[in-house]
Amino acid sequence: MPTVGLLINPVAGIGGPAGLRGSDGADTQRRARERGAVAAAPRRARDALAALVEAWPDTPVLTGGGGLGENAARAAGCRVGVVHRAPAGTTTPEDTRRTVTALLDRGVDVVLVAGGDGTARDVAAVYRNAAGAAGAAGADGQGLPPVVGVPGGVKMHSGVFARSPRTAGLLAAEVLRAAAAGRAVTTRQAEVVDHDEEARRAGVLSTSLHGHLPVPARTAGLQGGKVGAGSSGGDAAGVAGLAAECARRMREHDLWVLGPGTTVAAAARALGVDNTLLGIDVVDGGTTVGRDVDARRLADLTAGRRPRLLLSPVGGQGMILGRGNQQLDAAFLARLRPADLLLAATPEKLAALAGGPLWVDAPTPELGDLLAGHHRVVTGWQQYAVLPVRSANAAGTDVA
Repeated sequence: MPTVGLLINPVAGIGGPAGLRGSDGADTQRRARERGAVAAAPRRARDALAALVEAWPDTPVLTGGGGLGENAARAAGCRVGVVHRAPAGTTTPEDTRRTVTALLDRGVDVVLVAGGDGTARDVAAVYRNAAGAAGAAGADGQGLPPVVGVPGGVKMHSGVFARSPRTAGLLAAEVLRAAAAGRAVTTRQAEVVDHDEEARRAGVLSTSLHGHLPVPARTAGLQGGKVGAGSSGGDAAGVAGLAAECARRMREHDLWVLGPGTTVAAAARALGVDNTLLGIDVVDGGTTVGRDVDARRLADLTAGRRPRLLLSPVGGQGMILGRGNQQLDAAFLARLRPADLLLAATPEKLAALAGGPLWVDAPTPELGDLLAGHHRVVTGWQQYAVLPVRSANAAGTDVA
């Protein structure tokens, strides 16, 4: 019977609500817990497994013990086999690698990986070693089972991740359905990239390619890799016009929350306020009152008032929520209405999305539905485009 391999990084995503721009390292994880944050990956893995079981009942799952996947799989009602147990206490990247190695040895049909770019990087190393041992050196996983990433980290700029946990579970079910029918699953190679988290915390983007992983060949449901601003940001004059229009709109209201990214940073400069390139900032009455805030500080600074939110989609992905801005948690997003959302993107960035929708990977399906719909997107000075914003959780696997 077709079998799922499951790997959960039990600390992935904990740094997001805490505003730490990543989750790597014991000190980062300790600081995140002190700020009240919890890891996102276990919860998001449970959501993916719920969709998988609904689409493919009685699913056998091989996984790591405890938080590496066993707990989530049992909670989802799966038949569970444990292939690796971490020593008592905490898990490490070595436990990730040992679990995935064991899954490949057991011949699973698909590997669900819940975490972020750092987790995908560890999985890619295992696949690279397995391909070399099989005499396919340099093939980066050719002939090995496809990987489907459950977005549970902070950044998730690699192309292995589904747009939402539900979509990840449905994609895995499609692979199982093909395997049960004796059909070969066509795969393609997706880039695995990761940031230097210490540099990112200092406001510097330092991204490296760490290999590739095989993913289901059809792109529907997978988010695609991030495209940097240099590839899709537009010319300086165009960005200046866009920034000036955002600033004009922002002067209509006092309280604004600014998301990360170079487009938003340009708008902040046009408004004459300070912001952090990769963090979440709060502007009140034309003055920055909170820089690089975490979810708790954001709640304090906006309590009892109606905030507006300025965001720009991730280049090449179209994601506006759920990638690198988890400080915007469920409690904050529940206070918003679609009219409170100001979106901005250059025509070049939108063109790189090939006319596709923008995406919201919200903490709950209800919040995704709340913010979905058609939105105006600032593209230049007094210039707008109207694009659909869709809930990634509701889209399934049939939307490219």
